Amino acid sequence: MKKSLALLVLASVLSMTACNNNNNDKQSSTSSPTSTTTTSSTSSSKPSTSTSSSSSSSSSSQIIKTTLAAPVVTVDEEKSGVINWNDVENADYYLVYVNGSEEGVEVVGTTYKVPLTDAGLTSTVTVKSMTDDEEHFVNSGMSNLVSVTHKASDRTTWGKDELLSDWTALSGTLGSVNEGLDLKAGQSMAIVKKITVETKMFNLFVRDFEGQETGETGAIVELKVNGAVVAPVNFETETVTIDKDCGRQLLITYDLSSYISDDASIIRITEKTGYSNHCVVTYAAMGDYSSLLSAGTKQNYWGHNYADNWSGEMNHADGMEDIANIANDPSWIKVGNIGDLNEGLKLEKEASIVKYLEVTEANSLMTVAFRNFGGIDEDFAGGVSVNGKFLKAVGDNKTYFTKLTTPTYLAEANDGGQEAVMKTYDLSAYIGKTVCLTIANLKCYAPGGNEDLVIGSVSFGSAVKVTDTRTTFDASLSKNIYPNLPLMVAGPFTVYNEGISFRTNDYAGGIAQRFDLSEVAEGKHVYVRTYWRGLVEDNITAKFQTLVNGELINTYDYLLRDREDNLACVGLDLSNFVGQTADVAIHIPSRNYRVVLTKVEYYTTDETEDNLSYPATEDPVIVETTGGEFAWGHNYKDNWGGEMGDDNLKYSNLAGSGWTYTGDVNDGFNEGCKIGYGASVTKTLTIDQLHQTMAISARSFGRDFKGRVSVIENEVETPLAPIGYQDTDFTQNGAATHKDSVEDGCQNAIMYAYDLSAYLNKEVTIKVENTGTQDSNYCDELVVGSIGFTSVLKVTESLRWDASTVKGTNNNQALQVIPCGPFSIYNEGINFRTQDFASGITKTLDLSDEALTGKTVKVKVGFRNFNSGGEDIEFQSLLNGALVSTETKKINEDITYLEFDLTQLIGQSSVNLGIRTPSRTYRIVMTDLVVTVE
Repeated sequence: MKKSLALLVLASVLSMTACNNNNNDKQSSTSSPTSTTTTSSTSSSKPSTSTSSSSSSSSSSQIIKTTLAAPVVTVDEEKSGVINWNDVENADYYLVYVNGSEEGVEVVGTTYKVPLTDAGLTSTVTVKSMTDDEEHFVNSGMSNLVSVTHKASDRTTWGKDELLSDWTALSGTLGSVNEGLDLKAGQSMAIVKKITVETKMFNLFVRDFEGQETGETGAIVELKVNGAVVAPVNFETETVTIDKDCGRQLLITYDLSSYISDDASIIRITEKTGYSNHCVVTYAAMGDYSSLLSAGTKQNYWGHNYADNWSGEMNHADGMEDIANIANDPSWIKVGNIGDLNEGLKLEKEASIVKYLEVTEANSLMTVAFRNFGGIDEDFAGGVSVNGKFLKAVGDNKTYFTKLTTPTYLAEANDGGQEAVMKTYDLSAYIGKTVCLTIANLKCYAPGGNEDLVIGSVSFGSAVKVTDTRTTFDASLSKNIYPNLPLMVAGPFTVYNEGISFRTNDYAGGIAQRFDLSEVAEGKHVYVRTYWRGLVEDNITAKFQTLVNGELINTYDYLLRDREDNLACVGLDLSNFVGQTADVAIHIPSRNYRVVLTKVEYYTTDETEDNLSYPATEDPVIVETTGGEFAWGHNYKDNWGGEMGDDNLKYSNLAGSGWTYTGDVNDGFNEGCKIGYGASVTKTLTIDQLHQTMAISARSFGRDFKGRVSVIENEVETPLAPIGYQDTDFTQNGAATHKDSVEDGCQNAIMYAYDLSAYLNKEVTIKVENTGTQDSNYCDELVVGSIGFTSVLKVTESLRWDASTVKGTNNNQALQVIPCGPFSIYNEGINFRTQDFASGITKTLDLSDEALTGKTVKVKVGFRNFNSGGEDIEFQSLLNGALVSTETKKINEDITYLEFDLTQLIGQSSVNLGIRTPSRTYRIVMTDLVVTVE
């Protein structure tokens, strides 16, 4: 009975005493058969423990004391080490005596888990019922004696709830916090386990809380088996001190194989400081983890399988093994809350990853890439430890790093990915040993903001010795030797046929290497040169930061080309480190999709060298202010307004450009200049360099049409066949680009090109006529959209024409291609309004120059629009009038290129290219023309 019930009984007894002061003997005869009653005077200063009646003066009040019944104790058959007893009436609590101890353990309730001791698995136990109301009750005598034997636990893993239920406190009771079981200062807990080959190793996950310890250290953990201390395999001390500064979670691994036995053992965990506020056990597990201790180590790891989400940029060259990733590798043990993200392996605050590593000469250096998702000024921190001892990264003076104190930090960056950090660690002191390597989030050293630390890569390597021999690594051969790269890499990288590529758009990357200059003669100069290119994207700018021994040396913003013979070079002068070692790193914080390392070379020389670093070179730019002659079929500004460009750059219609109309000609149509049956338009001009190629675009409003282009010289009219065709009469349905099924007839508008080079430097008349007749199946509507002339481009080297420069010249004739259809000049280039008239471009190239012998020639034409979401646009590519490909591309605000490989046509003096789009849209812009000679 609890104290409130006892007070109720006391009130009842006092009432009975007042009414029946002379009936004490009678009352005594009614005592409960399960207890003994005693009487005493209320004037007594101390309750009597006598079990016999006593009386005093009749004027004194008498109190009857009831002796509590002794509990009946039983052993719990299901729960190891637990005893139970009945609830004794009027008892406030119980004292439990283990192995004859003189002092009992106070228990409220009717169950008790008998603590384990190093003395053995079996204990004897008795229990007494106890009262807080000594005026009316007497404590019971000892209960029956029971023998309790702790059974071996069947569990091999313990979370918070299992730790509380399966483990036994050796003193006090086991408490908990949200994160797990919380051992108090100096407290121990134990469990009985049969240690077998399958459970010979014990993993213990423990942590403290940041800033909650006032003592010299955080909690100190010790593990014993059968009373003997067991040292962990992944720390260099017998006990492990928990990190009180960062509160990070630690993995402690114990090898218990020397205790394998058919008999059960007692495993005991103790907090040793005696003053720690928290020693939190979050998880524990037993098993055979020896395979993790001996697991091999790859040279390179991604943080995440980047091919899953960035396949276009991260797929590797054929024939090489896949790049390993930490997220999917069980030999990298995850401690704490870990996430597998597109950007890498996320370590939440207090989390870490652990790897057992056999350190050899080949993996005695390690470079790790880190980032987070905070703003530019939101800091993060991390560190690397070996066997519990944190290391200093190359060039650092602390055993942790932060983003804001890293030499490569860019205050002007616009994305957290640009602020990724690469750190190199020297593991050479551990060569020949198997060590426990930990990479940890140490956010406590960078408070505030985002708390995640995202690992992009881990790369192992070794120092290279520099001798008098010039050494060159051709990175294009990486696919043949991967994973044995002769350098360390950082960030999302992959291996292409062209070299080692870094996708820095979401994660700054780079390379690192240690150069051993101990055998270089004094007075020699030592240089390292690295060579870089773009891929797929041409003319990109990449930022390179060079570091030596952790110190930032230079920052370069360099042009990269998609050219194997036009490389950027980033070099370093290591002459000041002769006789020493030099740790070199090149960090790439710019946002690019492919920055490709193609070659590394290092060498010694007696001479000083300049110009160690330089960008790729730009192609010669075509800057002629007049490229030809171009006219619209109709003044499109009249009906399509702003879609047709600025007024000062609009084109004249045919009449305004010097063309003469004969017969039924009407340039008042919205779509162009209509030429009826037998009608024509003519223009007399001299065929100079700017008029060697002519192109015409035309459409109808229904049936097929028939037309012809002729040259009149000395009153002799000569019909011309379009380039790639035999017939001198052209039709709509006979065009190589004709589509049998279209939404609208405008999609079958034609563009035909003509070679006028035979008339160079001659005055001729160009005639365009409708050769259909009323009794034919051809319609009376040959609607001309545009007529243009331009030069033949002589190719001897790489070059580029930027169509966005036309508007700046304020000269709408400064074109290097012939636009066909309704076109106009925008800031971004040549815009085509294909909604009512399929359009395109054409250009003729001369590939006959001897300078091209043995080279490759490729042409790229860029297109974009103003739709951020993109439009599906169909492109038809023509080569010498023949349709060579039809493809649909998603066109948005970024430039997309269509490419021609003209290598097989080298030696020909006239190669005509055409690109036509039948898709109906209001704005599709040609941005540039790039000719690449390699």
